[in-house]
Amino acid sequence: MLRRPVLYVVVGAALLLLVVAGGSAYWLSRDEGDGTRVAHTSQATGPDGGVAGASDGISEGGVVMFTEEYRLAVVQALQIQQLEQERARAREAYAAARAEGDRIADAAIKSWGRNQLLLAMPSIGVTAAVSAISYEGDGRTPATPNTPWGVGWYTFTDFPGTPGNAVFSGHVDWYTGAPAVFGRLRALGSGDPIYMVLADGTPVAYTVQRSEWVTPYNADVAEIFGVTEREALTFITCGGAWDPVAHDYSHRLIVRAYRQW
Repeated sequence: MLRRPVLYVVVGAALLLLVVAGGSAYWLSRDEGDGTRVAHTSQATGPDGGVAGASDGISEGGVVMFTEEYRLAVVQALQIQQLEQERARAREAYAAARAEGDRIADAAIKSWGRNQLLLAMPSIGVTAAVSAISYEGDGRTPATPNTPWGVGWYTFTDFPGTPGNAVFSGHVDWYTGAPAVFGRLRALGSGDPIYMVLADGTPVAYTVQRSEWVTPYNADVAEIFGVTEREALTFITCGGAWDPVAHDYSHRLIVRAYRQW
């Protein structure tokens, strides 16, 4: 049984501990006067020299509410992370596109040989050697290739792979009735890839933007053959109804593609 002086000491110590604990609880969740309870944490030095346990927010009803500065910092960090991910995906897509272009260029070179200009339209299964053509004997009418599978580049338009508009012509079929190089040109759709393979084997990629039918009487010659703001390829072939008297088709198909890389 405890002696009376010892009992007084024990009871006094217990009361002191209760007072200290109550004061600490009050201090850790005291009201700042505006209805907000401040979350206080210890600030021990962490292993990296920073402050460990420091709070970036306020506590309301036991729930930590982050400050506006902290929220903005988190949003900015997430935006930077998303941007880096998008850039990584773009780099991967570009590398894949270049690898596909190299593959198509190698296949075209195997089919037609090196040191010449080649055309590849993979979506319609066309590869062809390109030759330079100009006008017919009258000096006014654009010439056409003299073989069914040849593609002609008009020398009075811009050179392929350089700024401007390079214009090409090819037959839809041959005089024997057999299909020719541009027999399926009408099947090209918006977004389809087209490649020019330069004489050194470098592929240059373009994407089809539009195609349209015109007649020899309403065709906008200046728009078809003229210089474009963006680097472009323009392809021309015949179509429509066959006129046995004129030995010509009623329409022309115009396909325009713009450079991607």
